[in-house]
Amino acid sequence: MHGPKLSDLAELVLSSYAENGFKSAARVRKALEHLADFFSGDRAAEMISALEISRYVRSRLEAGAARATVNRELEALRRGLTLAVRYGMLKTKPHVPRLREENVRRGFIEREQLRCYSRRFPRHSAR
Repeated sequence: MHGPKLSDLAELVLSSYAENGFKSAARVRKALEHLADFFSGDRAAEMISALEISRYVRSRLEAGAARATVNRELEALRRGLTLAVRYGMLKTKPHVPRLREENVRRGFIEREQLRCYSRRFPRHSAR
């Protein structure tokens, strides 16, 4: 018996999203497309190594993808590998890293600015 292919992992992930009612199915489809482009959709999943995953990360970052985007793609791969192990399709899964995201919030006001604004505008009462 041959092991699952990357396309089989993609089907597992999409089924999981549908079963769980996740609303980000469109996003995960795009992530799976990027993975299929790099690894080739008919590639045997057990042939995907941690080293190749690292090369994928480097390739996506060099192509200008945001770290958060690459993380979403890696999450889709990780989910597919986890499900394949759970269902006995794979014996083990390679390490799939998580990148540190520079996700600093911007556009918020400081406390002193809030005080200044609150003095200028009257309070509204909820009725």
